[in-house]
Amino acid sequence: MRIRSVLSSFHLREFNRNVRLFFLYGISINAGMALFTLLYNLYLLRLSYQEDFIGQVAGMAPLATGLLALPIGMLSDRFGRKPFLVASSLLLAVAQLGLCLTTTPVGLLAFSFLGGVATAFIWVNHVPFLSDNAPRSRRAEALALWSAVQVVVRMFWSLAGGFLPGLMGAALDTSTDMPEPFRYALFFGAALSLMAALPLLRMPGHAGRNTHGEPATRDDDEPSTSPFPSSTSSSKRNCTSVRR
Repeated sequence: MRIRSVLSSFHLREFNRNVRLFFLYGISINAGMALFTLLYNLYLLRLSYQEDFIGQVAGMAPLATGLLALPIGMLSDRFGRKPFLVASSLLLAVAQLGLCLTTTPVGLLAFSFLGGVATAFIWVNHVPFLSDNAPRSRRAEALALWSAVQVVVRMFWSLAGGFLPGLMGAALDTSTDMPEPFRYALFFGAALSLMAALPLLRMPGHAGRNTHGEPATRDDDEPSTSPFPSSTSSSKRNCTSVRR
């Protein structure tokens, strides 16, 4: 079966523009994260760091995500999903560049924590964003497609990313036993994370804003489903008749 026929079966064009742009964001941001997940620990080994410190660096990101998930969720309910998703791309790129450029233990731990903040922006807001923008009848399909995008993109870039240090080493005429080929491969991952902001910036300003918290329409303005008039509507009609 051809790839085009598989993709056409999902009817991607039937989703609105915001959802399609969000999928482009997902492709780019997951590609950047996949490269870092694959290569960064190997890069730290070439900086002569031991396994215990590498574990500390790896643990800072989920620590930040766990600590900040709840306040980020409350703030995104108030200010909308889009600002946090755009910030996730920018913060993640800054964190990844910092992890490549600094070699001090404190700096590595700090930038890893910042990357965890960016990750919290993503995981807290991606499901609500799709729920707010996808048609109600296709929300489950949109969420399933988002999960598929993550798996496929991470699989592809995990396979392709394994060749990047070798290619960078050949271009730099440097052995892959040195950190430089890995550093430049990680720069490419940071660029992919930064590019993820571009599709989001093409969305209208109100995209991703939570509308579920708007005040509901008053019962007085709703058509009554009861065959008997309510006391409120009866009193309104009595007042109207008195004025006449």
